[in-house]
Amino acid sequence: IGAADAVSTVGPRLAEALRTHHRLAECPVVIRSIPDRIALEPRSAAWPLRLLYHGHVVHHRGLEALIDSMRFWTVPHHLTIRGDGDPGYVATLQQRAAALGAAAHISFEPAVAPDDVVPRAAVGADVGVFCPPLDTPQRQFTLPNKLFEYIGAGLAVLVSPGADLHALVEAHGVGVVAVDAGPDAVAAAVNALDPAKVERFRAAAREAAHVLCWEAERKAFDDLHDRLAIMA
Repeated sequence: IGAADAVSTVGPRLAEALRTHHRLAECPVVIRSIPDRIALEPRSAAWPLRLLYHGHVVHHRGLEALIDSMRFWTVPHHLTIRGDGDPGYVATLQQRAAALGAAAHISFEPAVAPDDVVPRAAVGADVGVFCPPLDTPQRQFTLPNKLFEYIGAGLAVLVSPGADLHALVEAHGVGVVAVDAGPDAVAAAVNALDPAKVERFRAAAREAAHVLCWEAERKAFDDLHDRLAIMA
């Protein structure tokens, strides 16, 4: 890595960690994984809310804790888990929901085409959820494309307190940050939502979508490309 003409990564805290760990002369360029902007039509959120997790349905995404949190929700919101995963693992999540008496309030849906991810979220959900466990340094630095997809869809968001997750949600005022990734903390964050807060977060997300989009983010990519072209 030290011999590279340029280094890039997907989040600011990870960039700082890479610079420190590898003793790089300069901080890596941050190019976040952000989708194209879509046109958003203002609409009121449902109540009870429609919560959405979309992405790969795999271990270490906090899905067990999210399902476990449902027994503590004070309002019977609905959760959709949309994405593909190993059928056996998906079955264990379905069994978990059934054992907790939450099966009527959770839907499992297959993944949609990449171009449909953000538009589908925009019309079918109110709050995007991503509460992975933060038990490794890599997970502490997580800043996944799904967060930007949720914001690009005009959704309020609920996340666990990863360094960059927390910073971005707080900076743009688009949602709530759970104290940790456990079921109790996730439930407390869900229960802290009310219609007025959700509408405020969603309005902030629609505003943030103008800057947290590839049309804006690509400048960092273009600048890096130009720099490398000159060096070549």
